[in-house]
Amino acid sequence: MIDQAVTTLQGAGVEGRVGMVLADGGYGHSPQISQLGQDGIDAIVPTKAATRTKARKLSPRQGPEAERIDALLDTPEGLRSTEGDNR
Repeated sequence: MIDQAVTTLQGAGVEGRVGMVLADGGYGHSPQISQLGQDGIDAIVPTKAATRTKARKLSPRQGPEAERIDALLDTPEGLRSTEGDNR
């Protein structure tokens, strides 16, 4: 999916590299998130939702990547990164 995004951006004339991606929680997969980090891309995939009142049932949080993401999203900067257009 990231490769396709890069191809699309290049096709639109956007230069530079992708340094961070924000994805829906359904895309959380720890090995892939770790690989993106090794490739120099910071992947942010929320592991919890403010509106959720019950524990996740479909998939549990996934170890150190989920802990890293939760710690980032618990900061004011992390919260702003999930609130839409930050220009």
